[in-house]
Amino acid sequence: MKKNYLLLVTFLVAAITILNVQRASSNISSPEAGNTGNAVTNETCGKSGCHPAGQASVAGDVTMKIDASIPSGTSPNLTSSFTYVPNTTYYISFVINSSASTNPYYGFQMSAINNSNAQAGTFITTDNTHTKINSLSSINYMGHKGASSFKNWIFKWTAPATGAVKFNYAYNVCSASAVPPTVPEGNIFFGAVTIQPQGVGINDISTKLSDLTVFPNPISNEVGVTFNLKETADVQAQLYSLSGELVSELMNENISSGICNRVFNVNNIPQGIYMVKLNVGGATIVKKIVKQ
Repeated sequence: MKKNYLLLVTFLVAAITILNVQRASSNISSPEAGNTGNAVTNETCGKSGCHPAGQASVAGDVTMKIDASIPSGTSPNLTSSFTYVPNTTYYISFVINSSASTNPYYGFQMSAINNSNAQAGTFITTDNTHTKINSLSSINYMGHKGASSFKNWIFKWTAPATGAVKFNYAYNVCSASAVPPTVPEGNIFFGAVTIQPQGVGINDISTKLSDLTVFPNPISNEVGVTFNLKETADVQAQLYSLSGELVSELMNENISSGICNRVFNVNNIPQGIYMVKLNVGGATIVKKIVKQ
């Protein structure tokens, strides 16, 4: 009886070890679809039976850039201030900036969904060595392939015809206890970015205001905004760089209905291309301007 018990224990330990190795190997090969934390599954790899609990992405840990060509240092960041051109194909780079201390392994996964929690646009693999697309419930998930010390992934995304797009992402920074890892390890981080099509808010914001003009364009020392507000509302105006950085809070006021004219000093802002983001009672529109 004792011998049989020992054999059973040995078998169970071996079976659990094999399962852990298989799970770790599976995650290394490619993450299971549905683990970006989006509203479709509400799950990341930081869950029971997988990696340790997930946590919000740390500022500066990740750089995401988007451009019509392979992103470079001058490409805009994939932030809420970026507006896409419908049906246009972009390159997206996803770079993990933090580092594991020993035996580094890195992984990521990203999804793109619309307000109806359906697929928004189309992911396209450009690097079959390091990226792979998996699907779950009609949603495509772009993720790593063959996790290693590689942590700079580039792929394509074709924008949809219209609508807001929410990019959910999760990534793993792992200092593995073995090479290759035999159990799921590392810290799972997650975050999200929502972008709009160019000209977003014209239909929605038309219920809030009319006759919107941002002038002059190009600008030099001042930028003006004028519009006809249909009803009293909270109005915010912000100036963003193309990289998604907030350059200036231009206006944050409660304004009565009627014609509104505002002129803002931008003399200290470097030359370049900027986005004026106007929010009126929850409706938003973005206008591009050039500073000479």
